[in-house]
Amino acid sequence: MTLPGEAADVFSRMGIDIPDHMLRQLISEIEQEIESLTLFDDVIPVLRRLDSYGISMAICSNLAQPYGIVVDKLLSDFHFIKCLSYEVGYVKPEREMYEWIARHSGVAPSQSMFVGDTVHADYEGPKEFGFRARHLVREGPQLKNEVIGDLADILSDFH
Repeated sequence: MTLPGEAADVFSRMGIDIPDHMLRQLISEIEQEIESLTLFDDVIPVLRRLDSYGISMAICSNLAQPYGIVVDKLLSDFHFIKCLSYEVGYVKPEREMYEWIARHSGVAPSQSMFVGDTVHADYEGPKEFGFRARHLVREGPQLKNEVIGDLADILSDFH
């Protein structure tokens, strides 16, 4: 996830020799998955609201390069600071990932809200670094104060 490039290049740099038929199948499966990706219904309305408040936004993700194009496509109406693993060379929950976001956003972690669906990478890691954080659990019980079931639940923190 921390290496940029197409699958064949990444595997080659890692010293992995994959038979051509397996590589073609992997690439085909990635392309099919990318074509099927959509946003949850709450994403665009919440981002519009945050944008209307003048709140700076960032995307911090452990995406591999083929998925970065989808981020740009699905969220083209918004300006984000993008901290994508394949571009910065780190993965969540590495401390350097959170340092990168703080440094490039110019916003202190204590003045930032980190929201994501992975407990360790999107909630515990950011909290340990000093971010305010919310763990997004779309299905199932929200057992803690900082667990939200819908992205819109963060809006109460911003007005």
